[in-house]
Amino acid sequence: MPPDPKITRRQLLGKSIRCAGAAGAAGLVGYLALRQPKAHAGMTTLWQLDPDKCIQCGNCATHCVLKSSAVKCIHAFAVCGYCDLCFAYFQPQLNQRNTGAENQLCPVGAIQRTFVEDPYYEYTIDQSLCVGCGKCVKGCNAFGNGSLFLQIVHGDMSFKEWLRSQGEKQMAEDEDWRSSITPRDRGDLENSVRRTINQPGGTVCPDGTIIPLEVFAAGKTALKDPDRSKRVMKNEMRRRTLFAEYRSQRGHVSRCLNCNECSIATACPAQAFRRVPADQPYLLRKPKGSTG
Repeated sequence: MPPDPKITRRQLLGKSIRCAGAAGAAGLVGYLALRQPKAHAGMTTLWQLDPDKCIQCGNCATHCVLKSSAVKCIHAFAVCGYCDLCFAYFQPQLNQRNTGAENQLCPVGAIQRTFVEDPYYEYTIDQSLCVGCGKCVKGCNAFGNGSLFLQIVHGDMSFKEWLRSQGEKQMAEDEDWRSSITPRDRGDLENSVRRTINQPGGTVCPDGTIIPLEVFAAGKTALKDPDRSKRVMKNEMRRRTLFAEYRSQRGHVSRCLNCNECSIATACPAQAFRRVPADQPYLLRKPKGSTG
C-alpha cells in the first residue's frame, strides 16, 4: 500500500482555517438565530436583505429609520481567503500597505485585521461600528471571493451599540476602555485613588464626592483638578443614567424594528429586501459560481 502523501505546513494551515471558519460561520448564524425569537416574540416574518440581489448602493446606511442602520456586514469565514491584500479592507489605490486609517476602505473603521501566519490575515467586523454602507462588500465581490455580504441583523443591541444609536459616540468608545481593564490594573488604580485622596488638597471633587473606579479613563491627574474632576463625575453620572435607561428596555432594544413598510426596502433600487420566516431570519450568500 503506497504511503500517504505528506501534507505541507501551508496545506495544514489552510485546512485548519477552513474548518475553524466553517465552525465560526455556523456558530455566528446559530447565535444570531437563537437571539432572534427573544427579540421578536410573536412575529412570524421579518425583513431581510437577499445578498444575491444586493448591489451595494449605499442606501442601507442612510435610509433606515434608526440612527444606526439595522443592516450590518456579515463575514462568511469559511469562504474567506484570509488575503494579505484584502480589497474589502484596503483602498483600491493605496500608497502603502499598512493599517493607517487613510488606507482603509471602511469609513468607520469597523473591520479589524489580525495576523494569523504569513501570508494569512483574519478580518472581523465590529457590528457596533458598522453602518451598512456596503463598501467592503463591493470590494470583496469585485476582487475577492465574496465572503462578505450585508444582512439585517436581528436581536438585541449591546450597550455599546445602543450608545451609538443614541449619538453617544465618545461614551461608546469609552466602553472599550472599561472592558480592557484587568483586575490587576483595577487594583493599582484603586491604590492610586486612596493615596491621592489622603494627600492635602487631593479631594476628588469640591463637594467631597469620590470618583468611582470606573471613571479612570480620564486619568488620575483629574483627581487633583477640581474642575476636571467635576466634568468626569458628570460624565459618569450621565453614563449611569443611560445605562439604567438601556437596562429598563432590555429585550426591547432591537437592532431592527421590523417596520410594516421598511424604508430601506422602499429605497432599494434592486428590490433586494423581502420577508422571511422569523425562525430562519438570515439569508446566506451563495458561493461564487454556484447555480443552486
